[in-house]
Amino acid sequence: MKMFGVAVTLVFLATLSYAEIGKVEVSGSLEVQKISLNNSTDYADYDKGANDDAVSETRSRLLLGLDAPVSEGVAGKILLSKNNRRYGTAEESAGSAQWQINIKNAYLVLDDFLDILKVTLGRQFIGEKGDLALYYGPTQDDNLSITAVDGAKAETTLGSIDASFISGKLTESNATPSQDVDLSGVILKSGKLLSGVDLGAYAYQKIDRTNLQFNRDDLRVYGIKAQAGIPQVEGLNTKLEYAMNAGADNNADQKHSGNALILGVSYEGINVGGPLKVSADYAAGSGDKTSADKNEDFESVSSDLRYGEIWANSLGNVGITDRNIIKVGVGYEPDFSNRLSASLDYLTFTESEVASGANDDWGSEIDLRVKWQHSENVALEVVAAQLMPGDAMTGGGTNPNDPIAKIAANLKVSF
Repeated sequence: MKMFGVAVTLVFLATLSYAEIGKVEVSGSLEVQKISLNNSTDYADYDKGANDDAVSETRSRLLLGLDAPVSEGVAGKILLSKNNRRYGTAEESAGSAQWQINIKNAYLVLDDFLDILKVTLGRQFIGEKGDLALYYGPTQDDNLSITAVDGAKAETTLGSIDASFISGKLTESNATPSQDVDLSGVILKSGKLLSGVDLGAYAYQKIDRTNLQFNRDDLRVYGIKAQAGIPQVEGLNTKLEYAMNAGADNNADQKHSGNALILGVSYEGINVGGPLKVSADYAAGSGDKTSADKNEDFESVSSDLRYGEIWANSLGNVGITDRNIIKVGVGYEPDFSNRLSASLDYLTFTESEVASGANDDWGSEIDLRVKWQHSENVALEVVAAQLMPGDAMTGGGTNPNDPIAKIAANLKVSF
């Protein structure tokens, strides 16, 4: 019945569009990702008598979307996803496969609503990949996960400022009193207030009433960001982002008081048989000093800030709650091929606040990426990564500390 309902919806929108306006667009992507990971749980090589904790799997993610005009000034979108099956598992029947097909987007877009707004209403993706504070959409973790939000987004331009307003529902409890999780926010962007500087600001609020409405967790995240080139040095670019928490968790009787800082610089003025880009990032989350009435860890609504192929995508350390991260890297595009590109990154991870005598070293990581752009819509990326665990990760002493190794390949076909 689920598959039947999805099919009927798609056919209905397609028929309506052809009949009334005559334009339907089908889009989407298919990704196939292979990963091989070793030592991720016991930090010890198998040949030394440790457990064989290797992971070797291939997973696919299909996104299939239909965009259709519905009425004058109104368009609709439905996006189906399937990302559950791994190679080598039993084949799926049509009956079982239908329960793994999910509707990740189902929304209407109203242009010029009230003559000033573009309104997106329904289930949708919000934010940008790699965002520090808020992102819901397809992610590049080992599970090829996808998240979305039910709600409304209104966009408009106020002078030289692009503004977005968000009101969404993360959890609907269907209970009385309410035990919902609600999201609201404002996003401001401008590239015209200061010459050569892209500015942004945001304010988000997530209210979690899971433990009943009189014990709610009210998390607020306020942030500013800027990107700018340096006019005196062509090819030199900088970025900055600062975010802070506010609100209170009544369940723990604590105020949210964390903060996060990201600083970055890159230079693209080098050519060695092709353009070479060097970059450096510093990212820091405040960390908790175990204050009784404050939670001083930085908390995001839903971060997609991913430092390290292993650290973030395999071990799940997304964001910078209580970590200091340094990343230096180089990217290269050789002149002999406009399809080939590569990058090499080195990262270190330390904890912001630790108890007296505790170790703050979580390790370091090297990531090598090579990308082949087969065509405009087809790309293959291969990653080789190694994370050298620190004492904070392994427990120190005589505990095993062999590197975690990973090889990954992702083929993406867009249409």
